[in-house]
Amino acid sequence: MKNLLKEETHTQLLDYQAVSRYHRRTGIIARDEGDLVGAAAHYKSGADARPPNGINSEADDCQVLLGLCQLSMGNFTNGWDNYEARRFSAVGGHSPLAIGGGPRWKGQPLEDAETIFITPEQGIGDQLLYLSPFAHNQEFFTTAGGQWIIEVDPKIEPLIRANLPMSVTVRASTITSDLSGGPMIHDLINLSDGPTLHTLNQRAELFQACTYQASVVDLCRSYNASLTLPLPGSSPWSHTSYETTETATALNSYLNNVSLKPLTVGFSWKGHRGGNPRKRARMEDLLPLMKEFKNRGYTLYALHPMDRPEVDAIDIKVYECVPGDVSQLHSLVSRLSHVITTPSTTAHVAAGSDTRTTVLCSTGSSAPWYWRMDGNQPSRWYPNTEVVLGDSEYENIEWAKPAVNSLINK
Repeated sequence: MKNLLKEETHTQLLDYQAVSRYHRRTGIIARDEGDLVGAAAHYKSGADARPPNGINSEADDCQVLLGLCQLSMGNFTNGWDNYEARRFSAVGGHSPLAIGGGPRWKGQPLEDAETIFITPEQGIGDQLLYLSPFAHNQEFFTTAGGQWIIEVDPKIEPLIRANLPMSVTVRASTITSDLSGGPMIHDLINLSDGPTLHTLNQRAELFQACTYQASVVDLCRSYNASLTLPLPGSSPWSHTSYETTETATALNSYLNNVSLKPLTVGFSWKGHRGGNPRKRARMEDLLPLMKEFKNRGYTLYALHPMDRPEVDAIDIKVYECVPGDVSQLHSLVSRLSHVITTPSTTAHVAAGSDTRTTVLCSTGSSAPWYWRMDGNQPSRWYPNTEVVLGDSEYENIEWAKPAVNSLINK
């Protein structure tokens, strides 16, 4: 009898998972076609398909996607709540809270003696985005009280540290990341000896001594549940706050002293390490846009290394930034007049400067919610940035030409 009941329960679970899986897949199709309302309806149906014990990993995935869809539509109250399911879902890609820390901080004021440890979450671009409100409103940390430790990806640590209050401790994460940018907890177990283990032990001691923990997304959510957007009109990240004299001299010399921002445009279509394949384009896809700028007298710059055939395709300069040096990339784009990019880390680096930036998101680009919410209009996160949502893939780039021509003519 017990075996029969067990088999029946297992069959019911598979049925629930099949329902959730169907709505997840159908919702993704609707989302990619621009029907966010229809996508949200499917995701909700999939999230609600739960057995009596409530356990259905496919439903968790649907709930995460529902949250992202709601955030895309500006429904922050429900969106943030449903996005919490990322802690249990493969869609979230990671568990943002680390093992062994204090209880999760939920936005309450802190006593002077209390400390809070903010862990990184998701990719480099996401960390830049979620911390950008605090570059604008540094008084937040004084009002919130307590002592703050913010851990970020090592590639952006100099940039973040230079643009947040000195009272905030910004440290480079000693935990490696998976493809989605989340901490790989097993690294803490597998790493054996030497300086790495010592560094991790130091981090563990620091982490365990803190009163509370939270992720960088939690921090952004606590800033304002409805996210008061648009953010102020100035760029969140200043390159002059960390840039060395040597870097400034080299960049100015390379760009023929562009302090007055002449007609220069940077293009990025694949990220420095290739990145998410759904956020990449081919250079030939963007060639029509490059020619539009070239015909108007612009000098073109590639914001990442290029293959030889790409270099030969058009007169475009390549600045050999140190691989993974986001601060140097930020210094470079800050000196250009325009940047055209797919939704990669480069998009956040450029958008966080004073340079006018256009983010191109094709139908299949898997653009994050914060780009989708501002499709075909100025971004509410970055005042100098416009997001263009295409109705086809990058190889049919005609959908971006009106926005590019409008940008050139301004």
